[in-house]
Parts: sequence; C-alpha cells; structure tokens
Amino acid sequence: MESKEDTIKALVKQHVFYRCKAEVEEIQEGMDSVGGLWKMIAEDPMPFKQLLTSTAKELTFTSLKKLLKVSWSDDIVKEDQEGDTVFCWEQFLQKCQAGECSMSDEEEDESVVVGMHRILRFCTGADSIPPTGFDKQIAISSFYSGRRHQAISHIIDMWLRIASSKGY
Repeated sequence: MESKEDTIKALVKQHVFYRCKAEVEEIQEGMDSVGGLWKMIAEDPMPFKQLLTSTAKELTFTSLKKLLKVSWSDDIVKEDQEGDTVFCWEQFLQKCQAGECSMSDEEEDESVVVGMHRILRFCTGADSIPPTGFDKQIAISSFYSGRRHQAISHIIDMWLRIASSKGY
C-alpha cells in the first residue's frame, strides 16, 4: 500500500495534468493542422508568449491614458469648457489609481474602491487590456448640460461621453 503522501501526489497530478490532457492534445493537433503552428510554438515559444498566455499588467493612469483619444468639438466657445472637463477626468483617473475614489455598492450596502480596472470595464467591457491591444482608442467627448449627469459609455464602439457644465 502506498503512503498517504504518495497518494496525495498522485491525486494532484491526476487533477492538474491528466484531467485536461485530451483537451490540450486536441488544441495541439488543431494548431498543427494550420501550417504546423504548434511545432513552431514548441520550437520557439517566446514570440508567442504574449499572445497565448495571460500577462496582464496592472493598469496605471499612464497606460489607461494611452488608450484614450479626446474628440474636441469644433465650437471654439466650448473649448475652455472641454479642456476643464478633460482636466477633471484626468484628475479623477489619478485619484482612482491612488485608491482615493469609491462608490457605494447597493447590493452589499458598502463602499467599494473604484480602481483602474473598473474604469476600463466601464469604457470597454474588458477587465484588462487584451494581449494584442484594442482595435482602436477610446474616443472621449463632452456633452453639455446645465445639470450634472453621469458619464455615458458605449463598449462596442469604444466611446465615452463626459458631462460638462459651467459648474464642473
């Protein structure tokens, strides 16, 4: 009879390796059927690492800002107001990175820190930047109102509209 430790090691090996062996082999065969892709990966895996593995980095103000493109209006009168709105947005992002922003979670009846991943999810629907990046930048624009409104996003078209008023 085997020892308890040997039995545990065998169970762990079975659970980790052999449980998904058939699926892994099927993926390998499928990739090999496309020009011998699996053989190429097996010979030199480094060029494929970013594409095939999760290497998500922590989102920062700088990395998120690179994803954004401000769409300025043609109205010169609103230029200062738009500049102020963009400035406030950037200040908000910096506070989120520092962990200084929170929102109430009505389901849990508590306050939740608004991290950079929540901002990305609001704008794109993704929790992290995909390995190959997004197809385009997130277009940011202002909409004008005499009252304060919440920001509006469209995750498919990747745009964000931020409320702007003289009081902001």
